[in-house]
Amino acid sequence: MSAGQAIELLNHAAFNDELPPSQNLMQQYEKMIVTTLLRSFALDFMIKDQNGGNVDTPLTARQYGLKDEDAQKRYDLKNRGDYSDKNVRKQYHSNNFIDRNREASELKKQGKLTDAYTGQKIAPNGKYDLDHTISAKEIHDDRAVYLANLNGADLAVADSNLNHTNQSINRAKGKKTMDQFLADLNKKQNEYETRITQLKKEKNLTDKERKELNKLTNLSQANAEKMKEADAKARKEYNKTITKAYLSDKKTYINAGKDALNTGWKMGARQTLGLILAEVWIIARQRFPLIMEKMKGKFSLKEFLLEAAGAFKEAFLAVREKFKELITAFANGMLAGILSSISTFIINFFTGTAKHAVKMIREFWGSITQIFDLLVFNRQNLSPGELAREISKVVSLAAAVLAGTLVAERLESTGIGDLPVIGEALTIFLSGLTTGVISISLVYFIDHSKEIQKLVKFLDGFADQLELKRQHYAQLNEQIKQKVSELSSLPIDQLNKQLAHVQMMTQQMKLAGTDDELNEIVTNTIRTMGLNLPYQDREGLTQFMQDKQAVLHFE
Repeated sequence: MSAGQAIELLNHAAFNDELPPSQNLMQQYEKMIVTTLLRSFALDFMIKDQNGGNVDTPLTARQYGLKDEDAQKRYDLKNRGDYSDKNVRKQYHSNNFIDRNREASELKKQGKLTDAYTGQKIAPNGKYDLDHTISAKEIHDDRAVYLANLNGADLAVADSNLNHTNQSINRAKGKKTMDQFLADLNKKQNEYETRITQLKKEKNLTDKERKELNKLTNLSQANAEKMKEADAKARKEYNKTITKAYLSDKKTYINAGKDALNTGWKMGARQTLGLILAEVWIIARQRFPLIMEKMKGKFSLKEFLLEAAGAFKEAFLAVREKFKELITAFANGMLAGILSSISTFIINFFTGTAKHAVKMIREFWGSITQIFDLLVFNRQNLSPGELAREISKVVSLAAAVLAGTLVAERLESTGIGDLPVIGEALTIFLSGLTTGVISISLVYFIDHSKEIQKLVKFLDGFADQLELKRQHYAQLNEQIKQKVSELSSLPIDQLNKQLAHVQMMTQQMKLAGTDDELNEIVTNTIRTMGLNLPYQDREGLTQFMQDKQAVLHFE
């Protein structure tokens, strides 16, 4: 992947303003590696398929139905059961569901139980329910669950999908999605408020009316933002679990490989190899948080790159074992030889790069200076997300320069780029993978190296000096205003008002587009400030300026 392609991806990436720059960058470089993989090997169908395609994915299963016979059998009503059946529903309210309710009961007694959908504490004598944020019915009917061969009941009672709330909200929401419930609630909001007002005016409410008032009051306390947040969190974990199970299923790759062969050997070779490399990245990626945690106290770029080499070595060994039959059978064993070359390239690349770690850091200092200039001064007043984007471009360019030569040399020595059909795709992917991992290592270097910490300490002191100077000039400005007030016999509050008028006039003049607008602004300011001038209007000003005997004086 070229630096230009990396920056193009980062330009279109969604950076989160709520995350620190380093976390934002880590997420984006991981996405960049995955995007490179998908594009290089024509694997877009793994995440996006407009027409359904020939291979089931979680997305196509939901939109078009299931094509895989085993998954369809699992989904058949006679096998999964109808959700209206009491015994089926019971499965979705067991195990962790019971445990969470038991814990909530204790928290409620202590006054520590919070309603996840209103943000309010649930009173010790208050009634509450445990809600499936994604309804159990929706999960039970989700084809993607059966494609991934998961237990819907386990997904439904996952901690991320269980939230305590008052009975009114839970029972009104029922089987609806969060979006459906909030849309209905919004439509009825005025009706509810009117009815609440009516009931509160009544002196003697019946038991039925008291229950109605309590229900409507509870519903009116629903916090849409908190509910959307809970729903987003639940769906993120839910879909992540399904996708992980789907991608970890050997049958996914066999089906994709078969379909790829049916649609043409060239596409088959690319997609099959791409699917296997996707599994390599998934396995290796799991090691990175452990590597980073291990090196948090004392970060070494050399050690990081050696650990990365070890992670990929383990990943390739695991994949070879997992897909032994497919790798051996595909194209008379050609795939086994290609994977061996790729594995050798990646491991040797990171091991070899580790030997040049000191030189890399030396060459990276110019980029570090640019990054700190962005972080400390932020001259364009960029938001945190946009700031992360600009920093990511600097890091990507640095990584592309640092890794580019080594990648080119090693690819040439292995002959990978000359392979028919897949050579170009492999070159793009391996360049993107190595550049992405180097980028991640450089971001981590910025976050944890002792050299950078010293620079941060220096800049903090520099920033403190700037703040002291700012305070000094602010104090000096106040002293000047006080002196002007004394000399002009004008109270300080009136002087401040006049200065405010002048500042406002200056801002308005910057926005003015014509001379007439400028004159109008000045005239209005003079009138507002009540200034005594030796002329009344613009014509009088012209005559005054032409009178050589006229003397300008201030009152």
